[in-house]
Amino acid sequence: MRKVLLIMSKLSDQDIAWLARHGSRVQIGAGQELVRAGSRIQTLYFVLDGELGVVTRDGTALASLKSGEVVGEMSFVDPAPTNVSVVSRRPSLLLAVQHEHLRDAFKTDVGFCARFYHALSIFMADRIRQMNARQAGGGDADELDDSLLDDVHLAGARFEWVLRQLAG
Repeated sequence: MRKVLLIMSKLSDQDIAWLARHGSRVQIGAGQELVRAGSRIQTLYFVLDGELGVVTRDGTALASLKSGEVVGEMSFVDPAPTNVSVVSRRPSLLLAVQHEHLRDAFKTDVGFCARFYHALSIFMADRIRQMNARQAGGGDADELDDSLLDDVHLAGARFEWVLRQLAG
């Protein structure tokens, strides 16, 4: 959940409403592949419910993605082919937003663009910090910086709002 909180805490209510309006609900079953290693994906996914696994080409499990996680953010920033596959470990519900739709919105709303890229930067920096902490074998990789905690309650409410919008 912390991942989506990092992103939604930096977006405005209007940005979140835009994502809910322009995104689509995607339901995938257990064992279904969402992203194939070596592919070029054109969609950003927010995991609303369920669990996805990130695996290497040889099948090595790297991570588990649950509610609030994001898939496809690296492909949004860098369109190189993916290095990993993402497979549903159990039935999952996702919010899918096409990269093209986001880029079109950014052309007319520079503020949304700035907030979105700022949020992605924080998200990706947090991922690198966690990875470094795990590799170093020390520190609490899951602890959020105090400066990010200020807007977490608002981000949680925004995430719940998106869930309600997609359910109804």
